[in-house]
Amino acid sequence: MDRRYCDDYAEETLVEESEKKEKEVNKTAEKSAKEAKKGKRQWVTTVEQGLDCIKNDPVARATLVELRRSGFDEKKIAGCIVRYCGGKPEDAKAGLKAAKDCGEALAEAAKQLRTAANYVERASRMCEQCGWPVSAVDELPETLRGSAKGLSNTAARIKDSLKNIRIGGGKSKRDGTRRLRISSGRDDILLCFAYALFDGKKPVEEVYLQIAKLVAAVTGEPRNYIPMAERLRKSVERLASTEWGRQLIMMAEEADYLGLKPPTLTPGT
Repeated sequence: MDRRYCDDYAEETLVEESEKKEKEVNKTAEKSAKEAKKGKRQWVTTVEQGLDCIKNDPVARATLVELRRSGFDEKKIAGCIVRYCGGKPEDAKAGLKAAKDCGEALAEAAKQLRTAANYVERASRMCEQCGWPVSAVDELPETLRGSAKGLSNTAARIKDSLKNIRIGGGKSKRDGTRRLRISSGRDDILLCFAYALFDGKKPVEEVYLQIAKLVAAVTGEPRNYIPMAERLRKSVERLASTEWGRQLIMMAEEADYLGLKPPTLTPGT
């Protein structure tokens, strides 16, 4: 058989397989969009599910390829999108409760450490009065109080960060899709993600369009990318105008805060 014929046949076969796969991907994306409009779409709760949604959407997949070429890690990208718009209301409520419980536990631990410091001081004085000083515990009360202060500060930060969180759900009157709404936390990750994609600088319109394409693939919302990008921009700029938003921007400027870019290994490492 002519070698050129074999090569041509193999190339045609690869093209046919590629076109077949593309049709299957498009069919899956169309089905997902139809289910989203009917409110039947499943909640995306894991990075793997989010990445599958993105790869099964032709537009979002192309965006993901662009970001990968810029050095971003696809799993970290999917993770940011899922953290922004994924999850079930039950998961969010459970996470909120766990965070509150953690803050309360740290506050109680701090209280117990301060109590322990007082007991140690009292016991040390009793030993000295009896002529048996215990020098080994001289610095222990101060150490315990220092640890208690650190735990108290952490507990207070957790409590403050949860104050304005409101969890909601149900169908949106605007487009009929179901989305979990939290008034803080999600916008934090959105701001950091947008700034990270633009090297820590104020994001431009193209960045928000990229994010909108990824978000639409995960939420199943209608592919109205420009209005969605504008909504994302407003959310980011609203948060960026606050003191907390400015702190987040500083962190995004100083380093790869979200770990979106894997470390580059140099020879010999």
